Amino acid sequence: MADKAFASRHPERVTAFLAMYFRGIVALQETPREQLLDAYAAFYKAWTGKHLPPQDAAWELARHPVFSLDGQLALFSGQDHRLQGWLRELTVFAGGKNRLDDVTDRYLKALAAK
Repeated sequence: MADKAFASRHPERVTAFLAMYFRGIVALQETPREQLLDAYAAFYKAWTGKHLPPQDAAWELARHPVFSLDGQLALFSGQDHRLQGWLRELTVFAGGKNRLDDVTDRYLKALAAK
């Protein structure tokens, strides 16, 4: 997510951030899950202050999808109809106004065009 005004003024920064983000996604997808357990447990501890046993970290990683650039573009294109449902669930969870009209694939497409 990006601040709409900032993203409009600095699309090249948003695209550069996405390029870095997707390098991380590719690394996550290419790394065997067993090798991610310790790092995920450390992230969880830093984020929540709680210990996460390895079996729970494995369970969470197995159920936490991450999408490549192509995968995210597919979500936006309508080939995969999960995106709108997920976004509605997030807005309900966050208790905020449903602003699905603000969701765009503009920056993903800019990165894909590079």
